[in-house]
Amino acid sequence: MAVLKFDIPSLRKQYDHACASKSHKPTFGESENNVQPKPALWLVKDEGIYIMSNGTNENRPDVCYAQGFDPTQRDRGEVWDDARDAVGGDDFCDLIDHDTCEALLGVADGHQLHIRLTRDKIDFGVTTRKTH
Repeated sequence: MAVLKFDIPSLRKQYDHACASKSHKPTFGESENNVQPKPALWLVKDEGIYIMSNGTNENRPDVCYAQGFDPTQRDRGEVWDDARDAVGGDDFCDLIDHDTCEALLGVADGHQLHIRLTRDKIDFGVTTRKTH
């Protein structure tokens, strides 16, 4: 089981971009079912693990990497290995829907989003960021 930690202010930039966008990229399930996507965030695992906006507007902010999973800050091979160990070898993109984003990001900036991944579910939590 992995616990991924994200900075709330960085996530807000992603979500603000999604909300300001006039259109949104659909997930695979949304495109198959002809569902009009709403502003949301995507949890992505490929070269690292990060969250990004689903908005299509230009000027997309840099993705928000999970702590310890940013290949621009550490050796890419080590990050890839650590990401595989944390969440498995397959790349993925999971939707964090509009309502969940609204509930999670309505907290003060001194907090972190924690995402706990298990084999069959994703749990979200918000905790105070430690300063020492």
